[in-house]
Amino acid sequence: MIQTKFKRQDNTEVLTFAGAVVTIVILSTSQFKLPHYINPFLPLYAEFTVSYLNSLKNLQQLKTTKVFLFIQYFVTGVSVIGMILLLFFTFEFPATYTLIGMSVLLLYLGRVVFKNELPYLKIINLSVVMMVFLNFGLNAYFYPELLQYQAGISISKLIEEKKIPKEHLYIYNKDYSWTLDFYTKRNTPSLTLNHIENLEHEIWLITDKIQSFKELQENNIAIREEYVVDYFRVTKLNLKFLNPKSRSSKLSKAYLLRITP
Repeated sequence: MIQTKFKRQDNTEVLTFAGAVVTIVILSTSQFKLPHYINPFLPLYAEFTVSYLNSLKNLQQLKTTKVFLFIQYFVTGVSVIGMILLLFFTFEFPATYTLIGMSVLLLYLGRVVFKNELPYLKIINLSVVMMVFLNFGLNAYFYPELLQYQAGISISKLIEEKKIPKEHLYIYNKDYSWTLDFYTKRNTPSLTLNHIENLEHEIWLITDKIQSFKELQENNIAIREEYVVDYFRVTKLNLKFLNPKSRSSKLSKAYLLRITP
């Protein structure tokens, strides 16, 4: 498009590619960044990539292809370093099976890097193996560790441990937790302060806002038991949270409260 100064060309379609790029840019500027947001685009971008590499091969643009190969080497190196940092410098030490799997994939990735083959094929093979390497590390180690900081998971474990009847569970003031609903297998209803002040039976109340907890205390609500868990909104992942030394400064608290009339 730039080379042709946006002039119309026969047999050329740019709307699909431009639409996908614009959408990715918009998602990248969002405060909430989760990997599954871009899943629908991956097959589409794979087709774009293969189509472009095929055109370079047909036009015998070996120099351009090598430039992309070196870019892929750089991306691979940064990705490997990033994954190693995540494995050993963020949460608990990885499990043995994770280390074995990552080591095998890393060795195979090295084999692909040093294998003598056409640049077009190497770009594709390197991309595929790197993707498997990253996804194995993220799903086998990083995501399970990260999601422990979702209040809904920690509280659902407390509910099971304390054998709390799920029909007595409530969310305070529409402070819904989809994670809690998923693990308790129910849509947790909400109660307002007015409802709580006129209770007829014991309930267990959940909130992840310190202001809500203070509001209950200030209104002399009878809190008989109190469980507190660490909480972080994982969709707003940042470096301070990933750093164990500064993580506590980014954590909030979530509360599971037994309240009586």
